[in-house]
Amino acid sequence: MSRKVMVLVAVVVVLAVTAGCMGLGNDSGEADRYGGNGNGDSAAGNGNGGAGDETTYADADADARQAVASTQETDRQLIRTAELSVSVDSYETARTQLTAEAEGSGGYLSESDQRTREREFDNRTETWTEGTLTYRVPSESFDSFYAAVEGTGNVTDASTGTEDVSDQLVDLEARIDNLETQRDRLRGLYEDANETQDVLSVEQRLSEVQAEIERLEAQRESLRDRVAYSTVTVTLSEPAPEPETAAAKEAGPAWYETSVVSAFVSSIGGVATVARAAVVAGAYLAPYALAFGTPLALVLVGKRRYLNRGHSSASTETTERTTLDADESEASDEHDE
Repeated sequence: MSRKVMVLVAVVVVLAVTAGCMGLGNDSGEADRYGGNGNGDSAAGNGNGGAGDETTYADADADARQAVASTQETDRQLIRTAELSVSVDSYETARTQLTAEAEGSGGYLSESDQRTREREFDNRTETWTEGTLTYRVPSESFDSFYAAVEGTGNVTDASTGTEDVSDQLVDLEARIDNLETQRDRLRGLYEDANETQDVLSVEQRLSEVQAEIERLEAQRESLRDRVAYSTVTVTLSEPAPEPETAAAKEAGPAWYETSVVSAFVSSIGGVATVARAAVVAGAYLAPYALAFGTPLALVLVGKRRYLNRGHSSASTETTERTTLDADESEASDEHDE
Protein backbone atom coordinates (compact mmCIF):
# COMPACT_ATOMS: atom_id res chain seq x y z
CA MET A 1 0.00 0.00 0.00
CA SER A 2 2.86 2.43 0.87
CA ARG A 3 4.59 1.67 -2.45
CA LYS A 4 1.48 2.69 -4.43
CA VAL A 5 1.23 5.91 -2.44
CA MET A 6 4.88 6.71 -3.17
CA VAL A 7 4.35 6.07 -6.87
CA LEU A 8 1.31 8.34 -6.99
CA VAL A 9 3.17 11.09 -5.12
CA ALA A 10 6.05 10.83 -7.57
CA VAL A 11 3.66 11.09 -10.51
CA VAL A 12 1.98 14.16 -9.06
CA VAL A 13 5.35 15.84 -8.45
CA VAL A 14 6.54 15.11 -11.98
CA LEU A 15 3.34 16.45 -13.51
CA ALA A 16 3.46 19.57 -11.35
CA VAL A 17 7.07 20.32 -12.30
CA THR A 18 6.32 19.62 -15.95
CA ALA A 19 3.31 21.91 -15.96
CA GLY A 20 5.37 24.66 -14.36
CA CYS A 21 8.13 24.35 -16.92
CA MET A 22 5.67 24.26 -19.77
CA GLY A 23 3.90 27.31 -18.42
CA LEU A 24 7.11 29.35 -18.21
CA GLY A 25 8.48 28.38 -21.60
CA ASN A 26 5.33 28.51 -23.66
CA ASP A 27 3.67 31.56 -22.09
CA SER A 28 6.79 33.55 -22.82
CA GLY A 29 7.00 32.19 -26.37
CA GLU A 30 3.36 32.95 -27.19
CA ALA A 31 3.56 36.37 -25.55
CA ASP A 32 6.66 37.22 -27.55
CA ARG A 33 4.93 36.06 -30.72
CA TYR A 34 1.96 38.35 -30.20
CA GLY A 35 3.93 41.34 -28.89
CA GLY A 36 3.48 40.83 -25.13
CA ASN A 37 0.91 42.40 -22.86
CA GLY A 38 2.95 45.25 -21.32
CA ASN A 39 3.65 43.58 -17.95
CA GLY A 40 7.09 42.08 -18.54
CA ASP A 41 6.07 39.03 -20.59
CA SER A 42 8.50 40.03 -23.34
CA ALA A 43 11.40 40.02 -20.97
CA ALA A 44 10.42 36.66 -19.62
CA GLY A 45 10.14 35.43 -23.20
CA ASN A 46 13.63 36.71 -23.97
CA GLY A 47 15.00 35.01 -20.91
CA ASN A 48 13.60 31.61 -21.90
CA GLY A 49 13.75 31.99 -25.67
CA GLY A 50 16.93 29.92 -25.94
CA ALA A 51 15.15 26.65 -25.30
CA GLY A 52 12.01 27.33 -27.37
CA ASP A 53 8.52 25.87 -27.20
CA GLU A 54 9.41 22.68 -29.05
CA THR A 55 11.98 21.57 -26.46
CA THR A 56 9.60 22.33 -23.60
CA TYR A 57 6.77 20.34 -25.20
CA ALA A 58 9.09 17.45 -26.00
CA ASP A 59 10.35 17.27 -22.42
CA ALA A 60 6.82 17.51 -21.05
CA ASP A 61 5.61 14.83 -23.42
CA ALA A 62 8.43 12.47 -22.43
CA ASP A 63 7.87 13.07 -18.71
CA ALA A 64 4.13 12.49 -19.05
CA ARG A 65 4.66 9.24 -20.94
CA GLN A 66 7.11 8.00 -18.34
CA ALA A 67 4.77 8.87 -15.48
CA VAL A 68 1.76 7.17 -17.05
CA ALA A 69 3.83 4.15 -18.05
CA SER A 70 5.05 3.68 -14.48
CA THR A 71 1.47 3.50 -13.20
CA GLN A 72 0.39 1.00 -15.89
CA GLU A 73 3.47 -1.18 -15.86
CA THR A 74 1.69 -3.93 -13.93
CA ASP A 75 -1.72 -3.37 -15.58
CA ARG A 76 -1.46 -4.31 -19.24
CA GLN A 77 -4.32 -3.28 -21.51
CA LEU A 78 -5.24 -6.31 -23.63
CA ILE A 79 -7.78 -6.65 -26.43
CA ARG A 80 -9.01 -10.25 -26.67
CA THR A 81 -10.94 -11.64 -29.63
CA ALA A 82 -12.21 -15.05 -30.72
CA GLU A 83 -13.84 -16.60 -33.77
CA LEU A 84 -15.59 -19.99 -33.66
CA SER A 85 -17.57 -22.12 -36.12
CA VAL A 86 -19.98 -24.52 -34.43
CA SER A 87 -22.27 -27.20 -35.86
CA VAL A 88 -25.53 -27.30 -33.86
CA ASP A 89 -28.76 -29.29 -33.98
CA SER A 90 -30.95 -26.18 -33.74
CA TYR A 91 -29.83 -22.68 -34.71
CA GLU A 92 -32.54 -20.90 -32.71
CA THR A 93 -31.86 -22.93 -29.57
CA ALA A 94 -28.11 -22.25 -29.72
CA ARG A 95 -28.63 -18.55 -30.40
CA THR A 96 -31.04 -18.16 -27.49
CA GLN A 97 -28.64 -19.97 -25.18
CA LEU A 98 -25.60 -17.87 -26.15
CA THR A 99 -27.49 -14.58 -25.99
CA ALA A 100 -28.72 -15.39 -22.49
CA GLU A 101 -25.16 -16.31 -21.46
CA ALA A 102 -23.76 -13.03 -22.82
CA GLU A 103 -26.44 -10.87 -21.22
CA GLY A 104 -26.04 -12.72 -17.94
CA SER A 105 -22.37 -11.72 -17.81
CA GLY A 106 -23.07 -8.08 -18.68
CA GLY A 107 -22.48 -8.38 -22.43
CA TYR A 108 -24.75 -8.11 -25.45
CA LEU A 109 -25.34 -9.29 -29.01
CA SER A 110 -23.68 -6.71 -31.26
CA GLU A 111 -24.44 -8.04 -34.75
CA SER A 112 -26.48 -10.88 -36.26
CA ASP A 113 -26.64 -12.32 -39.78
CA GLN A 114 -29.01 -15.26 -40.37
CA ARG A 115 -29.36 -17.27 -43.60
CA THR A 116 -31.78 -20.06 -44.59
CA ARG A 117 -30.51 -22.69 -47.05
CA GLU A 118 -32.63 -24.97 -49.27
CA ARG A 119 -32.06 -28.26 -51.07
CA GLU A 120 -34.38 -30.32 -53.29
CA PHE A 121 -34.93 -34.06 -52.66
CA ASP A 122 -37.38 -35.87 -54.98
CA ASN A 123 -39.69 -32.86 -55.31
CA ARG A 124 -39.30 -32.11 -51.59
CA THR A 125 -37.58 -29.00 -50.24
CA GLU A 126 -35.37 -29.45 -47.18
CA THR A 127 -34.15 -26.33 -45.31
CA TRP A 128 -31.53 -25.61 -42.68
CA THR A 129 -30.27 -22.41 -41.02
CA GLU A 130 -26.85 -20.79 -40.72
CA GLY A 131 -25.90 -17.52 -39.05
CA THR A 132 -23.04 -15.37 -37.76
CA LEU A 133 -23.38 -13.74 -34.34
CA THR A 134 -21.03 -11.13 -32.88
CA TYR A 135 -21.04 -10.85 -29.09
CA ARG A 136 -19.36 -8.25 -26.84
CA VAL A 137 -18.67 -9.62 -23.37
CA PRO A 138 -16.70 -8.16 -20.44
CA SER A 139 -13.04 -9.12 -20.68
CA GLU A 140 -13.19 -10.90 -17.32
CA SER A 141 -15.98 -13.15 -18.70
CA PHE A 142 -14.15 -14.02 -21.92
CA ASP A 143 -13.04 -17.50 -20.85
CA SER A 144 -16.42 -18.55 -19.44
CA PHE A 145 -18.30 -17.33 -22.52
CA TYR A 146 -15.82 -19.09 -24.80
CA ALA A 147 -16.50 -22.32 -22.92
CA ALA A 148 -20.26 -21.75 -23.28
CA VAL A 149 -19.87 -21.43 -27.05
CA GLU A 150 -17.94 -24.70 -27.16
CA GLY A 151 -20.75 -26.37 -25.23
CA THR A 152 -23.46 -25.52 -27.77
CA GLY A 153 -22.35 -28.10 -30.33
CA ASN A 154 -19.44 -29.47 -32.31
CA VAL A 155 -16.68 -26.88 -32.83
CA THR A 156 -15.36 -27.19 -36.38
CA ASP A 157 -13.01 -24.17 -36.37
CA ALA A 158 -11.72 -21.82 -33.68
CA SER A 159 -9.16 -19.04 -33.31
CA THR A 160 -8.28 -16.49 -30.61
CA GLY A 161 -6.22 -13.32 -30.57
CA THR A 162 -4.71 -10.96 -28.01
CA GLU A 163 -3.42 -7.44 -28.70
CA ASP A 164 -1.54 -5.37 -26.12
CA VAL A 165 -2.50 -1.70 -26.50
CA SER A 166 -0.93 -0.42 -23.29
CA ASP A 167 1.70 1.63 -25.14
CA GLN A 168 -0.91 3.11 -27.47
CA LEU A 169 -3.01 4.25 -24.53
CA VAL A 170 0.04 5.75 -22.81
CA ASP A 171 0.92 7.63 -25.98
CA LEU A 172 -2.64 8.91 -26.41
CA GLU A 173 -2.87 10.03 -22.78
CA ALA A 174 0.39 11.98 -23.08
CA ARG A 175 -0.60 13.63 -26.35
CA ILE A 176 -4.02 14.58 -25.01
CA ASP A 177 -2.52 16.09 -21.84
CA ASN A 178 -0.04 18.07 -23.91
CA LEU A 179 -2.73 19.39 -26.24
CA GLU A 180 -5.01 20.31 -23.33
CA THR A 181 -2.20 22.39 -21.84
CA GLN A 182 -1.75 24.15 -25.17
CA ARG A 183 -5.48 24.75 -25.38
CA ASP A 184 -5.61 26.35 -21.93
CA ARG A 185 -2.75 28.73 -22.76
CA LEU A 186 -4.25 29.60 -26.14
CA ARG A 187 -7.53 30.48 -24.44
CA GLY A 188 -5.66 32.88 -22.17
CA LEU A 189 -3.90 34.47 -25.12
CA TYR A 190 -7.20 34.74 -26.98
CA GLU A 191 -8.73 36.69 -24.10
CA ASP A 192 -5.71 39.03 -23.90
CA ALA A 193 -5.29 39.59 -27.65
CA ASN A 194 -6.13 43.12 -28.88
CA GLU A 195 -5.25 43.04 -32.55
CA THR A 196 -7.71 41.50 -34.98
CA GLN A 197 -4.97 39.55 -36.71
CA ASP A 198 -3.80 38.13 -33.40
CA VAL A 199 -7.35 37.16 -32.44
CA LEU A 200 -7.89 35.35 -35.73
CA SER A 201 -4.55 33.57 -35.56
CA VAL A 202 -5.07 32.38 -31.98
CA GLU A 203 -8.63 31.35 -32.76
CA GLN A 204 -7.52 29.25 -35.72
CA ARG A 205 -4.80 27.53 -33.71
CA LEU A 206 -7.23 26.95 -30.84
CA SER A 207 -9.70 25.31 -33.22
CA GLU A 208 -6.99 23.01 -34.60
CA VAL A 209 -5.87 21.97 -31.13
CA GLN A 210 -9.45 21.27 -30.01
CA ALA A 211 -10.13 19.15 -33.11
CA GLU A 212 -6.97 17.13 -32.49
CA ILE A 213 -7.95 16.60 -28.85
CA GLU A 214 -11.37 15.28 -29.86
CA ARG A 215 -9.83 12.95 -32.45
CA LEU A 216 -7.36 11.49 -29.96
CA GLU A 217 -10.04 11.16 -27.28
CA ALA A 218 -12.18 9.17 -29.74
CA GLN A 219 -9.25 6.82 -30.39
CA ARG A 220 -8.66 6.44 -26.68
CA GLU A 221 -12.30 5.64 -25.93
CA SER A 222 -12.40 3.11 -28.76
CA LEU A 223 -9.35 1.30 -27.38
CA ARG A 224 -10.74 1.39 -23.85
CA ASP A 225 -14.03 -0.09 -25.06
CA ARG A 226 -12.25 -2.90 -26.92
CA VAL A 227 -10.18 -3.62 -23.81
CA ALA A 228 -13.21 -3.62 -21.50
CA TYR A 229 -15.37 -5.75 -23.84
CA SER A 230 -13.95 -8.69 -25.74
CA THR A 231 -15.36 -9.54 -29.17
CA VAL A 232 -16.47 -13.13 -29.84
CA THR A 233 -17.74 -13.98 -33.34
CA VAL A 234 -19.70 -17.23 -33.57
CA THR A 235 -20.87 -18.94 -36.77
CA LEU A 236 -23.69 -21.43 -36.07
CA SER A 237 -24.64 -24.01 -38.71
CA GLU A 238 -27.34 -26.65 -38.71
CA PRO A 239 -26.32 -29.87 -40.54
CA ALA A 240 -27.37 -29.97 -44.18
CA PRO A 241 -29.92 -32.78 -44.78
CA GLU A 242 -28.76 -35.80 -46.78
CA PRO A 243 -30.94 -37.74 -49.28
CA GLU A 244 -31.10 -40.77 -46.98
CA THR A 245 -32.17 -38.58 -44.11
CA ALA A 246 -34.91 -37.01 -46.20
CA ALA A 247 -36.23 -40.43 -47.33
CA ALA A 248 -36.27 -41.73 -43.78
CA LYS A 249 -38.12 -38.64 -42.63
CA GLU A 250 -40.69 -39.14 -45.40
CA ALA A 251 -41.18 -42.86 -44.59
CA GLY A 252 -42.00 -42.23 -40.95
CA PRO A 253 -42.45 -45.00 -38.32
CA ALA A 254 -43.37 -48.61 -39.15
CA TRP A 255 -47.11 -49.46 -39.38
CA TYR A 256 -47.05 -51.61 -36.25
CA GLU A 257 -45.62 -48.67 -34.27
CA THR A 258 -48.72 -46.57 -34.99
CA SER A 259 -51.27 -46.16 -32.19
CA VAL A 260 -54.87 -47.41 -32.53
CA VAL A 261 -56.33 -43.92 -32.55
CA SER A 262 -53.86 -42.76 -35.18
CA ALA A 263 -54.62 -45.83 -37.31
CA PHE A 264 -58.40 -45.20 -37.07
CA VAL A 265 -58.00 -41.54 -37.98
CA SER A 266 -55.71 -42.48 -40.85
CA SER A 267 -58.26 -45.04 -42.14
CA ILE A 268 -60.98 -42.39 -42.10
CA GLY A 269 -58.70 -40.20 -44.06
CA GLY A 270 -58.09 -43.06 -46.48
CA VAL A 271 -61.83 -43.55 -47.06
CA ALA A 272 -62.25 -39.87 -47.72
CA THR A 273 -59.33 -39.98 -50.12
CA VAL A 274 -60.84 -42.94 -52.03
CA ALA A 275 -64.25 -41.24 -52.24
CA ARG A 276 -62.67 -38.05 -53.46
CA ALA A 277 -60.65 -40.00 -56.02
CA ALA A 278 -63.84 -41.74 -57.26
CA VAL A 279 -65.62 -38.42 -57.70
CA VAL A 280 -62.67 -36.97 -59.55
CA ALA A 281 -62.43 -40.08 -61.75
CA GLY A 282 -66.17 -39.82 -62.53
CA ALA A 283 -65.72 -36.21 -63.52
CA TYR A 284 -62.91 -37.20 -65.86
CA LEU A 285 -64.93 -40.12 -67.41
CA ALA A 286 -68.25 -38.27 -67.83
CA PRO A 287 -67.37 -36.64 -71.19
CA TYR A 288 -66.14 -39.95 -72.59
CA ALA A 289 -69.30 -41.72 -71.39
CA LEU A 290 -71.48 -39.16 -73.13
CA ALA A 291 -69.46 -39.25 -76.33
CA PHE A 292 -69.09 -43.01 -76.71
CA GLY A 293 -71.65 -44.49 -74.31
CA THR A 294 -74.76 -42.95 -75.90
CA PRO A 295 -74.29 -44.52 -79.37
CA LEU A 296 -73.37 -47.84 -77.79
CA ALA A 297 -76.48 -47.73 -75.60
CA LEU A 298 -78.66 -47.03 -78.64
CA VAL A 299 -77.17 -50.01 -80.49
CA LEU A 300 -77.74 -52.29 -77.52
CA VAL A 301 -81.35 -51.12 -77.13
CA GLY A 302 -82.07 -51.66 -80.83
CA LYS A 303 -80.54 -55.10 -80.79
CA ARG A 304 -82.57 -56.07 -77.75
CA ARG A 305 -85.78 -54.88 -79.37
CA TYR A 306 -84.98 -56.87 -82.48
CA LEU A 307 -84.33 -59.99 -80.45
CA ASN A 308 -87.49 -59.49 -78.46
CA ARG A 309 -89.50 -59.09 -81.67
CA GLY A 310 -88.17 -62.37 -83.11
CA HIS A 311 -88.79 -64.19 -79.88
CA SER A 312 -92.37 -62.88 -79.83
CA SER A 313 -93.05 -64.17 -83.39
CA ALA A 314 -91.69 -67.60 -82.57
CA SER A 315 -93.81 -67.77 -79.46
CA THR A 316 -96.97 -66.90 -81.43
CA GLU A 317 -96.25 -69.55 -84.04
CA THR A 318 -95.64 -72.14 -81.36
CA THR A 319 -98.87 -71.21 -79.62
CA GLU A 320 -100.87 -71.49 -82.82
CA ARG A 321 -99.34 -74.88 -83.61
CA THR A 322 -100.12 -76.11 -80.12
CA THR A 323 -103.72 -74.96 -80.46
CA LEU A 324 -104.09 -76.66 -83.83
CA ASP A 325 -102.72 -79.90 -82.47
CA ALA A 326 -105.14 -79.69 -79.57
CA ASP A 327 -108.07 -79.19 -81.93
CA GLU A 328 -107.01 -82.11 -84.08
CA SER A 329 -106.72 -84.28 -80.99
CA GLU A 330 -110.22 -83.39 -79.86
CA ALA A 331 -111.63 -84.10 -83.30
CA SER A 332 -109.98 -87.47 -83.36
CA ASP A 333 -111.42 -88.34 -79.99
CA GLU A 334 -114.90 -87.42 -81.08
CA HIS A 335 -114.58 -89.55 -84.23
CA ASP A 336 -113.53 -92.56 -82.20
CA GLU A 337 -116.58 -92.31 -80.05
